[in-house]
Amino acid sequence: MHGNEKAIPGAKSGSRFVFCDISTEMLAISKDRFHLTNTQFITSSGQELSYKEEFDVITAIQVNHYGTLDDERAKAVQNSYNALKNDGIFITFENYSLYSNVGETLYLRRWQNYQMQQGKSMESSREHVGRYGKDYYPISISEHMEVMKAGGFNVVEILWVSYLQVGLLGIKTWEQENSRLRVDV
Repeated sequence: MHGNEKAIPGAKSGSRFVFCDISTEMLAISKDRFHLTNTQFITSSGQELSYKEEFDVITAIQVNHYGTLDDERAKAVQNSYNALKNDGIFITFENYSLYSNVGETLYLRRWQNYQMQQGKSMESSREHVGRYGKDYYPISISEHMEVMKAGGFNVVEILWVSYLQVGLLGIKTWEQENSRLRVDV
């Protein structure tokens, strides 16, 4: 293996990678971690991207919970949908909100305890949990899924849930009989 195949197992020879973030600091970390050929780093938000049917896979990791307006989230998801080729896969991991104050209190305490078990101080973990609803604005899992469906994804599934974070999968215009994707059951 060489180039991108070695850096990212499963990547095809000649694969193109585009890293996008509004934070120049996060892009610097990406540049440091991913020494890939055919790579582009863009300082931009998902709402500003205008790619059309160029990618097989798009990931959005912890980016949409900072949007306070539903149309900001919808625009970022719609842009991801538009940037995917048919059968393209969108994978996103986001914070989510709970459905009741009781659930929110229980999970935020659990999240704070987990952070302290990982070595954070009580003050630091309390400060981090205190950001909920102030510095980031999660929506429920069902609302995340509805945003993805409204953005065009006809397949939307939950991949993973843990500590107020959810991983979701969206597939663009998947029709099993005509798909490039192979599903072995």
